[in-house]
Amino acid sequence: MLSMEPVAKIVAASLGLCGFVVSVISGLAVENMGTSILSRALVVMLVCYWVGMILGTAGRRCIEEFLENYRKQRPVREEEMRALEERLQATSTPGKG
Repeated sequence: MLSMEPVAKIVAASLGLCGFVVSVISGLAVENMGTSILSRALVVMLVCYWVGMILGTAGRRCIEEFLENYRKQRPVREEEMRALEERLQATSTPGKG
């Protein structure tokens, strides 16, 4: 199964960059000094990154629990799985259909 860890990092990075951009634009809009804008934007970026890691990890865990419960409630029997595989192979064979 594909690891969901990169998803948490993507969420964290996206949230951190969005926080940075919003902070810079807000600082420029109120005409703050450049050093205060960048220092505050860096702090906001770090905070948003860690919040994003928490949210991404929590989301990954929720998805894993949902899939685990779904698989337990809807098991696939071996004969059904073989029939589905045969049907898929028959429809994907070139020249048929």
